Amino acid sequence: MGITDRQVRNLLHKIRQHGDKGIVHVNRGHTAPNKMSIELEKKIGKIVERNYTDFGPTLASEKLFELDGIKISKEKARRIMIAKGLWKVRRKRERCSSVEGEDTFEHIHAPIPFCPGNADTAWAAAKGNLSLT
Repeated sequence: MGITDRQVRNLLHKIRQHGDKGIVHVNRGHTAPNKMSIELEKKIGKIVERNYTDFGPTLASEKLFELDGIKISKEKARRIMIAKGLWKVRRKRERCSSVEGEDTFEHIHAPIPFCPGNADTAWAAAKGNLSLT
């Protein structure tokens, strides 16, 4: 299982003391002590919707602190803005690359396949050193 003798002894002690519930983490089912209240989230959502609709999460969180006295992280502002429909989730683009995990000489020294977002290949294509087909 990959656990030490001491961990096994502690688990056995918890099982003898609490039964099957001894295996489950003690804090399971409890809310985090630093969780923001739903009322405060709604209040922040209304303020952002009213005053900061065209702001990004970082600027919105800064303005909430400066003007409204509410300190939240940019990530929390981002989650609230996504929930309100004021911010869209951006997915990371796939990277253009050749086959990963190959350490052969041919792989390392092979020409880079054309990728529109790759500055090196775009520069080489502009210079005429790379065919785009």
